[in-house]
Amino acid sequence: MTRFAAMILSFALLLYGVLGASTATAQQTVGSVSALREALSAPASNAVILLEPGDYGVLQLRGLRGGVTLRSADPSDMARFSGLLIEDVESLTLDRLAFYYRFSPDDIKEQQSFRVANSRDITISGSVFTGDMARSSNAADNGYPSGTGLIIR
Repeated sequence: MTRFAAMILSFALLLYGVLGASTATAQQTVGSVSALREALSAPASNAVILLEPGDYGVLQLRGLRGGVTLRSADPSDMARFSGLLIEDVESLTLDRLAFYYRFSPDDIKEQQSFRVANSRDITISGSVFTGDMARSSNAADNGYPSGTGLIIR
């Protein structure tokens, strides 16, 4: 090997080491609310958390940092959340998740089940938000959409 080729190879390995270290991700798969809560309690920087199919309740995140991605492990059977409350979060990706609102007679007319506030660098991709129809004692509201869609402040 020539000296020039050795220098190029050394530079390439050095560059790979620097770039590889900066883009490395920690990936884990969870299948329950408690496992998700634990994974989110102290996630690694650039963590990718794969969610197995199932219902995870309300996704509530406050003060999360570090480039976390939540992604359904099976895009044909997305992980489901009944609410989304994100506050003071930076660098979060929600990918291939299903968010669904189900009307409850106790809900106010402008129910805000999906909300992002005081956050930045939030990406939502390949995800679905669905609502529900009112069914209450007030006949004028029955059969009409209820709640408010995704609120971003």
